[in-house]
Amino acid sequence: MSDLAGLRNVLVHIYWRLDLDEIYNVLQNDLGALKEFEKTIKELLLNSE
Repeated sequence: MSDLAGLRNVLVHIYWRLDLDEIYNVLQNDLGALKEFEKTIKELLLNSE
């Protein structure tokens, strides 16, 4: 999941240097990590209520 944090930092802070091939690669090959991230966030939100 740390790869996603790094990607998020690039997207937010240095978006002008985006490597579209890298973004595409993440979307094609790391969907499991994205789904795990989604699950973690949902659990955090549900437990914070």
